[in-house]
Amino acid sequence: MRAIKHIGSAHKKKANDFGFLAVVAMSYFLIPVSRQSVIMEALGLAVLMPLNYTFGRESLEALGIGSGSAHATRLHVWAGIIALFGGLAHGLYYCWLWFIHENKSLDEIVPFPSDKCWRWDYGSPCRKKFVNLLGLSSGTIFLIMGSTSIWLVRRRFFRVFYFAHIGCSFILMFLLAMHYNKMILYLAPSLVYYFASNVPQWVEWIWKWIKGGTAIASFVEIPDSGGCVELSLRMPDQASSNLCGKFIRLAVPSISTKSHPFSCFVGYPPTELKLMFRCRGPFTKQLSKKLSKASSTDSISYPTVVVNGMRSGTNQWRHAMQHDTVVIFAGGVGIVTYISLLSFMASLSTPHDELENTEETCKAIRKRRKVCVHWACRDEGLIDYVSEKYIATLQELSRARTSNIEMKVVIHHTSTTPREAVVAQNGNFGASENDMSKSQLPIASSFESGDSIRNNLISGIAFGLIGIGGCIIITYCYGNIQNKHVVETRLIAIVALIVWSIVVATVVYVAKRLSTCIPSKGSYSKLSKGVEIEFTELGESSQSDANAQPEIEDSDRNDELAANEESGEKSWMTVLHEDERPNLKVSIQEAAERPSDEIQHLSVGVFACGPNSLIDAIRTTADSLNKGRKTDTKIAVDVYDEIFEL
Repeated sequence: MRAIKHIGSAHKKKANDFGFLAVVAMSYFLIPVSRQSVIMEALGLAVLMPLNYTFGRESLEALGIGSGSAHATRLHVWAGIIALFGGLAHGLYYCWLWFIHENKSLDEIVPFPSDKCWRWDYGSPCRKKFVNLLGLSSGTIFLIMGSTSIWLVRRRFFRVFYFAHIGCSFILMFLLAMHYNKMILYLAPSLVYYFASNVPQWVEWIWKWIKGGTAIASFVEIPDSGGCVELSLRMPDQASSNLCGKFIRLAVPSISTKSHPFSCFVGYPPTELKLMFRCRGPFTKQLSKKLSKASSTDSISYPTVVVNGMRSGTNQWRHAMQHDTVVIFAGGVGIVTYISLLSFMASLSTPHDELENTEETCKAIRKRRKVCVHWACRDEGLIDYVSEKYIATLQELSRARTSNIEMKVVIHHTSTTPREAVVAQNGNFGASENDMSKSQLPIASSFESGDSIRNNLISGIAFGLIGIGGCIIITYCYGNIQNKHVVETRLIAIVALIVWSIVVATVVYVAKRLSTCIPSKGSYSKLSKGVEIEFTELGESSQSDANAQPEIEDSDRNDELAANEESGEKSWMTVLHEDERPNLKVSIQEAAERPSDEIQHLSVGVFACGPNSLIDAIRTTADSLNKGRKTDTKIAVDVYDEIFEL
């Protein structure tokens, strides 16, 4: 008998080991997907968005993780996989132990409605049954989450995946906390960090929604573009115009209860934030239909849209400045991801009348950065629109100013329709405006980090109060209120944490709204008198005296403001048109070529945004060039791609 009991105890210990594996994974499960995650920023990672996200292969080299894993969502996904495996193994092991090894019946394992366990003063046998029932329920929820998270469901039924993920996670949090007495201690890191990062954002989002959302400036349906539209949002705060690699989550409550990610870029003038997207899914189709109807009828107002802050992956500008040559491959509407990057590079140029033939200037121009953009697009209307509204503006700027960044844009027309016919049909593009959108709420969130000391202080106070207070609440509840013999007392800590997070976030945000502090302003630099565009500079304004050289500490920016004294009035930006797809290897090799008097063995940064087939081909080509296959010399190539699918 003792031997049988000993064997049973050994099996229970092994089953519990699988359970511990699951709860350890759950302890950091939510940290990678927390908003404005400080830990992820410190690791050089950022949250992946379902539409566009940039990452580089060097982000996790120190951790021994490959280039394909260099984003935070993979940590979240793998934590979920480990938790699912450990939890199911834990439950199945116990099922084998109960029904096969100990030959128990189901009514001995879980409480039936006819049992006397369904009362407040239940005893120890009933407590064990409730624990088993909670474990089986948690396993069922885990299976639902896992089955709805596979690629096929996410791709075809994203709404099912989203709501199943959110709903099941919320239920699972309570079930797990009641299943194991010490579970709250394992869940505490994830829960406290997640609530401290996200609840303030949610509170502000609700307030913006009540106040009417973000103002819509204009809406354009681009003809002959395959269903592409451009939405312009007003930016009354103008906190930052450097939007390289940033995106927003756009919520339209009248269409969907969830927010959707969109790449954004600075508008012309800089008081507008631009979104350009192709209407393919249910959300974008309904949004375009509502916006089009409101644009054509003065009596109908734009739908309420809510944007609470800008989000970013890795810094496109920082990665671009790490390389001597930057090659950008974009497919279709994916070009919008890099408009801000190209515009910001152009803003660092210097007017001809401010040039000085100093020794420092001559020394700085010896090393020029090359930027080569290859944009392949089959929609001639989209090409005409982007070229006329954005690329042509940069061309005019390049004729009036001088830069050490040599830029070449190659537009690859892949359509079978002659582009002259399409351009003649399109004519001028006009934006549809509707003055019924009067909201002047800022796009930036009060709780996101940035260049403003006040915003950083506000977000720091909210995060610190919720984080420290949450740890104190959980510790106190576990040691003084929670009773391991009473299952329902294990919920008190989580409920108290939620209430505390909401109260702190509301109080801090109300205090911020009532404060009389002067709004923070970004630092702007005018490009030219004829072009009303402003960009946030990393250094001092170019309007300062040309004789005073700004002090730049970042070694990556030693020569970005240098002028080309030999260029004169010659444009440093050229635009070419081709009727065939780009040859990836040839394009990268040509961009990496330098004159014999310049530094050789240069590093190349390849940025790519497009279909998975394009991304895979670029990575294969970069790997071949890195290893020197079929070439005489090796070329150091780093790839930063945009992910369209989770």
